[in-house]
Amino acid sequence: MKKILLLLSLVFLFSCSDSNGSSTYTPEGIERNSVLFNEIYITRVVSNFIVQALQNKDITVYGDGSQTRSFCFASDLVEAILLTMEQTQSVGPINIGNPGEFTILELAEKVIKLTGSKSKIIKEPLPSDDPKHRQPDISKAKKILNWEPKINLEEGLALTIEYFRRGL
Repeated sequence: MKKILLLLSLVFLFSCSDSNGSSTYTPEGIERNSVLFNEIYITRVVSNFIVQALQNKDITVYGDGSQTRSFCFASDLVEAILLTMEQTQSVGPINIGNPGEFTILELAEKVIKLTGSKSKIIKEPLPSDDPKHRQPDISKAKKILNWEPKINLEEGLALTIEYFRRGL
């Protein structure tokens, strides 16, 4: 039953949220408990970097690579969503994610190292709408859900790389 609720919650969240996943509403227009998504490892940049590295292709970094991100591994995200659905003390958004922040250039370098790739990093112009900084404040999730992510960037990348390695 929890798996069905989780799936329905994700479908509803993505279909009823703004571009940041910041609010969800009941059909009556009442804000419900929602989860603010940061990035998980099912992001385009992670999958692109990993596939490029596994194929020893150049990895494209936009701008100088100093823009920051913080990714939350999928299992940590699922745990937080389930805790959010089960808790009753808060109504409204609870930001979840991994506050461990790093640059896109650091991400590319880690992917190359962890895959053992011969890929080179090439730089392209930074799109004007690319956010310079992304790092969630998960203090409400820590307080209300007694939750914080368990999987760090390197561990999550290793698991994700292995997933893509098996698929290629």
